Amino acid sequence: MCGIVGFVGKGDRNTLQAMTSTLSHRGPDDEGLFIEPPVYFGHRRLSIIDLSSGHQPMQSIDGSLTIVFNGEIYNFKELRNELASAYKFQTKSDTEVILAGYQKWGIEVLKKLEGMFAFALWDNQKKQLLLARDRFGEKPLYYTEQKDIFAFTSELKALEKYSGIQRNIDQSSLVQYLQYGQVPSPNTIFQGIKKLEPAEYLIYKNGIIEQKKYFELVFRPEEKISFVEAKNRIEELGKSAVQKMLVADVPVGVCLSGGIDSSLVAYWAKQSQPDLHTFSIGFSEKSFDESSYARMVAKIIGSQHHEKIVSAKDVLEIVPKIGEITDEPFSDASILPTYLLTKFAREHVKVVLGGDGGDEVFGGYPTMLVEKYWGLIKPSLSIASPFIKIFQKLLPASGGYLSLDFKLKKLMLGRGLSPIERHQAWLGSQSDSNLKKMTGYQSLVSGQSGDSWEQLFKYYFKSYLADQVLTKVDRVSMANSLEMRAPFLDRELVEYVANLPLNYKLRGWTTKYILRSIAQKYFPSRITKRPKQGFAVPLGQWFRKELKDFAGNALTDLKQTGWFNSAAIDQIWNDHQKGKVDNRMEIWNLVALELWRKRWN
Repeated sequence: MCGIVGFVGKGDRNTLQAMTSTLSHRGPDDEGLFIEPPVYFGHRRLSIIDLSSGHQPMQSIDGSLTIVFNGEIYNFKELRNELASAYKFQTKSDTEVILAGYQKWGIEVLKKLEGMFAFALWDNQKKQLLLARDRFGEKPLYYTEQKDIFAFTSELKALEKYSGIQRNIDQSSLVQYLQYGQVPSPNTIFQGIKKLEPAEYLIYKNGIIEQKKYFELVFRPEEKISFVEAKNRIEELGKSAVQKMLVADVPVGVCLSGGIDSSLVAYWAKQSQPDLHTFSIGFSEKSFDESSYARMVAKIIGSQHHEKIVSAKDVLEIVPKIGEITDEPFSDASILPTYLLTKFAREHVKVVLGGDGGDEVFGGYPTMLVEKYWGLIKPSLSIASPFIKIFQKLLPASGGYLSLDFKLKKLMLGRGLSPIERHQAWLGSQSDSNLKKMTGYQSLVSGQSGDSWEQLFKYYFKSYLADQVLTKVDRVSMANSLEMRAPFLDRELVEYVANLPLNYKLRGWTTKYILRSIAQKYFPSRITKRPKQGFAVPLGQWFRKELKDFAGNALTDLKQTGWFNSAAIDQIWNDHQKGKVDNRMEIWNLVALELWRKRWN
């Protein structure tokens, strides 16, 4: 895993060096620069495969191609064997396989790469720059064209070091952040700076930008596949994905929550890695603590388990770092425990596997179940609405994980909205009502027309998985110089499950039905039947106690910017403090914005 940066146009070595150095946390093991004006490439390396060579930036044998690459290509050995007759390899790295593949297949090489990646490749013969990103968005890539420069980078902070690049806040992106909790791609918080989208490539030549998709996930349920056949094939693909992602020249562990996804990943990993190490963290606040489940799974599979219980004090120590870590405003609060987990795991290993992607692939979110029965739920909500409002006023806001008051509040937001808008309201941070009070803007959610499950799954893959879950995982793991891999995002596995009937994923009131059925072979019902639990922290309670002063001061500072209606922010804060409603997500959304603002001024 690495950090990449570069530009085509006016510049100098000192600027490139400064930009590259900002990404040292992504690659503490090595640094390299390539300078042949007008092309400037920088690279920071976290050595995982081919530790003795594989230095970047890397050139093809004839010197016509130069690449900086971030990620892992899991099928690089197979591709290497296919290319060996036409290319004389100098290293054992997956990076060189991309160079050889590009020489033979051109842009079609992207369709052959299996893995997570973002890379920039300069073709000196064609005088063009190619940027590319993996299918599901595991690795980030920012770019901008301003004046006499086209620049790219793994993280926005590197662009600060180039004095000619403007960073002016985009107002519409700021409003979208309030709704989504992040800035949806391809936009960023800054005008003129973009994110390359998943499964997309960009060619920059003679000042002209061309962008295209090289992969599109299709959802076409195949009714002929029997449930038993599907179970067997999923397990086969799951095991294969885990085995591919265990390949490394350094120790590999598993981040284990005790949920279905990470438990299966750990079980499959243990089959081929007897000395497997697993890692988990827990909380003293019981409704948020999953450590007992992780402990149980570790005992069943016989892994060497490492566990750490964290407190509000531990979280408070890292909260000020959030603006530095995320680069853009980002308010998924699970970034806090994920940071602590990756930091803990890095004390023992350099690479970990996780269960990310399982919910998006197999339909694991409670919101998907609600959608399934929305036709029945919606009329009931309309009838019961007056009573629910009275009940909400009488019911104290508990602040517990997915408490009743929190669920009712979210459920009521879905009335009168299209499917995509409804799910964004459930998953997002600020309601349309809050948004209008704070900014005067209406919702900027751009939902697709129609209400098919294909569109809904695509929405979760792009908006929630790529822009939120994988962004979080990349930033915190890289902040701790740890590589995190996601077996459930293996392309072959994802495509297979995408074409299974919906009732294999959602059956009755059960999410991830087929995956739970597989897990029943190895784990007790306490594991396989437990409901979905996100990686959350008890912010609701902490905002009234341990984090009250910190959060209150942050909101005071944010109000001084004049960006928002101060009275609306005060109402969100005061209603939470009085216990009228659980506004933890809304408050953290604003606090995280202020933490970012202070970092980026």
